[in-house]
Amino acid sequence: KNLKSFDKAEKFCIKGLNLAKEIYDMGLIRDSQKALSEIYTETGNTNKAFEFYKYYIATRDSFINQENTKKTTMLEMNYQFDKKQEVLKIEQEKKDAIQKVKLYSAIFGVVFSLIMMVLIFVGYKRKQKDNILLNKQKEELNEKNRIIEDKQNEILASIRYAKHIQISLMPTEKYIEKSLSRLKNI
Repeated sequence: KNLKSFDKAEKFCIKGLNLAKEIYDMGLIRDSQKALSEIYTETGNTNKAFEFYKYYIATRDSFINQENTKKTTMLEMNYQFDKKQEVLKIEQEKKDAIQKVKLYSAIFGVVFSLIMMVLIFVGYKRKQKDNILLNKQKEELNEKNRIIEDKQNEILASIRYAKHIQISLMPTEKYIEKSLSRLKNI
């Protein structure tokens, strides 16, 4: 076309247009139609120039629409992907939070159980010491009670002995009555 060899340029452009249509390359189709429109304009064939210019505009618009559709589709796919990623991220964060709660609960449970076991063990040991001390005190008290009972028995035995001695030394009632009756008679 630049060399003003319009016949050759037309053949190559038509051949290029047909190949572009076979492989369905909208960019090459568009460029071939524009080149043909320019060639026909240069050669004065305004009807064909106008026809290929209309094809060029339609293909260009279709190409732009196709590109926009691709971009829109890509944007939509990216948006959907990002949205899914965000949902997955939120779900993962929820799972992580639940895992943390479970972990902290388990740790708390173990620590609480250990503390309770220690407290129970300390209480048990204290109770054993208290029982031993109580048993010693009980034995001491029993020993004191036994000593007191022995002393009491000794005292009672000595009181009984003293009473027997007193009774044996004292005159009987019959003797006193007889003595009183004799004195009265005198």
